[in-house]
Amino acid sequence: MNRSYIQQGLRFIIILLVQVLILKRINVGSGDFNYFHLFLFPICLLLLPYNIPKIGAIFIGFFSGLILDMFYDTPGIHAACSVLLTFIRPLIHLWLEPRGGYTMNASPTIRSMGNRWFLTYTAIGMGIYILFFFSLQAFSFVFILSIFLKSLFSFILSFILILIYMYVLQPEN
Repeated sequence: MNRSYIQQGLRFIIILLVQVLILKRINVGSGDFNYFHLFLFPICLLLLPYNIPKIGAIFIGFFSGLILDMFYDTPGIHAACSVLLTFIRPLIHLWLEPRGGYTMNASPTIRSMGNRWFLTYTAIGMGIYILFFFSLQAFSFVFILSIFLKSLFSFILSFILILIYMYVLQPEN
C-alpha cells in the first residue's frame, strides 16, 4: 500500500476524532448568540488526492459524514454536506486549475499549490460546506439571517483553525 494513502487515512481518522471529541464540545457563543461552530473535518475531504475517483470520494464523504452525524445528532446533515463537497470538488479543481495542470498523485496542499490557490480553494469548499450545513439545519428561509450569521462566524473561525492546522503541521500529501 502506498505510504501517501496511509498518511491520508491517519490524518482522516485523527481529524475526525478531533472534530467529534474536542471541537464538538467547544461552545463559543452563549444564549441567543450561539453563532460560532468549529468545523475542521471538511479539510479532510478537500485534501483528498486529485486522482481519487469521484465515486470513491463521494463514498468517503458519505460514510465519514454519517460518522459525524452519529456524534452530532444531526441526522444526515453532515453526510449531505460531505457528499456535496466531494461532488463539487472536481468542479472547483477545474475552475482553479493552473496552467501546467495538476500533479495527479499529489494532494491539494499549500506546499504543492501555493498560498493563493490553496486559500481560494479552501475558502470556496468551506463556504459551501458551512452554508449548506446551516441551511439544512434550519431548513427554512424564515431563518435566513440566522443562517447567514452562523455561516459567516463559523466560516471565519473554521478557516482560521484550518490555516493554523495547515501552517503548523504542513501536510505534504
